[in-house]
Amino acid sequence: MLREKSKQRRRRAILDSAATLFAARSYHDVLLEDVAAAAEVAKGTVYLYFKSKEHLYLTLVREALGPMLDDLHRRAIEQEDLPAWETLQQIVRTLMMFSAEHPALQEVLRVTSQVSREAVMRDLHEQLTTMLEKTLERGMARGELAEADPRVIAQMVLGMVNKCGMINPKNRTRQTAEKLSEQVLQFIGNGLLPRNTAPQSSNGQRNEHERN
Repeated sequence: MLREKSKQRRRRAILDSAATLFAARSYHDVLLEDVAAAAEVAKGTVYLYFKSKEHLYLTLVREALGPMLDDLHRRAIEQEDLPAWETLQQIVRTLMMFSAEHPALQEVLRVTSQVSREAVMRDLHEQLTTMLEKTLERGMARGELAEADPRVIAQMVLGMVNKCGMINPKNRTRQTAEKLSEQVLQFIGNGLLPRNTAPQSSNGQRNEHERN
């Protein structure tokens, strides 16, 4: 029991030290020996818990996703009284902000192996797809959203969010993430919302096809 607690403390110390270093430096400037020194363990000890820097970073991301997913689940699944469009907006904005707060994520996912990517992203993608599907189904059943295939729309939404996450990830700020969120939501809303409630562009004018 004591040995297990000690191992968990060391693992937590490594993760906390890595989180601090990744927040202060670019991904490529963080070395495992730096993480080990900050955690006050030997470099070999780091390898007992994490196979590589990529594995360490992806573990950080996966653990950071937990609270975000819990919040989205509460909004999408548990708070069924909320309008579906309001829930969709919250999901898109939360995902875009998460991307802005983890600028190295897209870069790391590009260079990691498929096995490493899937270990982090498979469950995330399925959970988000389910949340979006249930939200869309609820909105369509209530007449809040236009009829469509919920799973197809869910995949489209996640695809747009993912692609937006690749746009200037190193220079992403909360402001640019918010702007991209509004652009994605306007595009989605133009197809899903009734015409009299479709989102307006930034200058307050509706799209050309809505005015005709």
